[in-house]
Amino acid sequence: MSQNQAQPDDELLEKFLDNLMNDDERASFSGALQENPARQAEAKLQQRIDDSLQRMFAITTPPTTNPIITPTLDAKSGERLASRPVGQWRRGAVVALAASLMIAAALTLAWQSARRGGLDVAARPLVDIYRNAVTSGFEPTYECHEPERFAATFERRQGEPLRLLELPANMRMLGLAYTGGLSRNATAMLAYVDDAPVMVFVDRSENDLQQAVQEAGGIHVFREERDGLVFYEVTPLESPRVTPFLARATENAP
Repeated sequence: MSQNQAQPDDELLEKFLDNLMNDDERASFSGALQENPARQAEAKLQQRIDDSLQRMFAITTPPTTNPIITPTLDAKSGERLASRPVGQWRRGAVVALAASLMIAAALTLAWQSARRGGLDVAARPLVDIYRNAVTSGFEPTYECHEPERFAATFERRQGEPLRLLELPANMRMLGLAYTGGLSRNATAMLAYVDDAPVMVFVDRSENDLQQAVQEAGGIHVFREERDGLVFYEVTPLESPRVTPFLARATENAP
């Protein structure tokens, strides 16, 4: 039985690709590849992969040595020492390449998600956010009663400065909250109409998500779109009462 016949095909292919065969072995294996087109195509593909990996994971070595082909000699005996099989290097490089691609894909998805406004919060139903706010005490992230700061917040997050028109006596604004719902940048305003808690969510029109605005359990959701923005008023009342008082910073009262 020849040495080639005693070794598995994969091991022979590794030796062939790593230039570890003598002339007779290479001639014999090359002849076998000629008779097996599928195996020959596999060998050519693997060779192209190897060439790419060699370029991507190049090892800096002195110009007179080749860490892949040249064996290591014992300084005293002159005998050839066992070196790490290049097939192992190939498999390690493939693993490293796969890991690099997975990391790159994860970073790409994260970057795309950030550009789209943070889809990790986009699917949150506005009614659920409203109920959580009411249950936890209906407190804003911060009180924002200064007109300049109020307008600057919406300009920074939605690209459009807004101001709150003068409210009637039965209404009061508590402040702003960053609760998400449509996108990561969605800005919510908390208010009371009489004793009813009301939230108005504001975001860019392109971040509008119909699945986030379904009514439930007697809580209504009213939608309005203008000036490139979308407004959702979430309220137990039968009509929107707060949204009309959010206007562009240059608009006058209706």
